[in-house]
Amino acid sequence: MDLEIGQIVDGYRITGVLGRGGMGVVYKAEDTALSRDVALKVILANLTRDDQFIRRFQTEARTLAQVDSPYIVRVHALRETDAGWFIVMEYVEGGTVANLLEESEQGMDVDDALPIIRQMFQAFDHAHGAGIIHRDIKPENVMLTKSRQVKIADFGLAKQSSPDTLATVTQGMMGTLYYMSPEQVRGLGEVDHRSDLWALGVVMYEMLTGRRPFKATYEAAVLYSILNEEPDPITAVDGDIPEDLQTIIFRLLEKDQDARFQNAGEVLEALDGLGGAPRGA
Repeated sequence: MDLEIGQIVDGYRITGVLGRGGMGVVYKAEDTALSRDVALKVILANLTRDDQFIRRFQTEARTLAQVDSPYIVRVHALRETDAGWFIVMEYVEGGTVANLLEESEQGMDVDDALPIIRQMFQAFDHAHGAGIIHRDIKPENVMLTKSRQVKIADFGLAKQSSPDTLATVTQGMMGTLYYMSPEQVRGLGEVDHRSDLWALGVVMYEMLTGRRPFKATYEAAVLYSILNEEPDPITAVDGDIPEDLQTIIFRLLEKDQDARFQNAGEVLEALDGLGGAPRGA
């Protein structure tokens, strides 16, 4: 059963609905003790009977709580109440990269895109440094404040990369199809942080061109394209995009994990080499 506007749950007053998905509902709420807005991610009632899912939900909260980054949505608390399980998260007032792409069919200007791109890689430099792999990066999960500060959201498919950690529950191929790496498509066991780098490359390509690099219209063709085809050159779509920036994106989209950048820090160094505003601390 959905929570009602005005209902108070464990000290949080529900003020709105931010989104719905297959796993739950995200509400905007007021922390009545601290008088601040928060986001509550509440799992669906039918899933509370699934012990594996509950462990996955708990893992998401603990995963996010481990990462202290200004570019990742912060977790404030994990609660089990009569209303069910929910995570209390930072509320981000703004939009997403997906919203920006809806406003510009031809993609974003390079000067507008690069600050967001740098912050995306700073976020994953922090997350991967803590041993956290996201595995579901897409424009909808790159949130933006009103000042366009990046806040990476929805680590629902995240896992820790340490071998002694309980793996996240897997149901088929996880991640949104167009942003999945070749190793995810194959269902291989060696999916690591470099799959996140691939997905970030896909998002970069889409930000700058307004189109996805692997754009077939049905599932089997998308999978084939990811595994076997090369994207169209970005400079053919927009001649104003620097060749060096295209080189960075295409290296992120190498089919072979070992041929890609090996970590987000390497990508940040390459981006710094383009000039413009340097990366933050």
